[in-house]
Amino acid sequence: MAELESPEQALFLIDGNWYLHRAFNALPALTTHAGVPTNAVLGFAQMLVKLLTDYKPAYAAVVFDSPKRTFRHELFAEYKAERPPLPPELIEQIPLVHKLVDAFSMPRLVVD
Repeated sequence: MAELESPEQALFLIDGNWYLHRAFNALPALTTHAGVPTNAVLGFAQMLVKLLTDYKPAYAAVVFDSPKRTFRHELFAEYKAERPPLPPELIEQIPLVHKLVDAFSMPRLVVD
């Protein structure tokens, strides 16, 4: 764990999309009894708790990409063109992860 020089002043901006993808791919498929996929939600929660516990930032927010087209698409037509579509099991967990961040009482930003 890296030591923060002044943790009482630290601001962490967490890349929510990166956390979401990493959590989804790191854990095996997990579901509720009703069949709702939850592996990304669990992994996201575990990583968020570890980050907040290890570093204890004074301020933190989670930032997600907007699903809308952005200026990057206008500047570079091939932006994300090679990426495969998101698996339905991951898409289904996005609103659950947003609710998770809200349950942590953390600011959640979705920026176009």
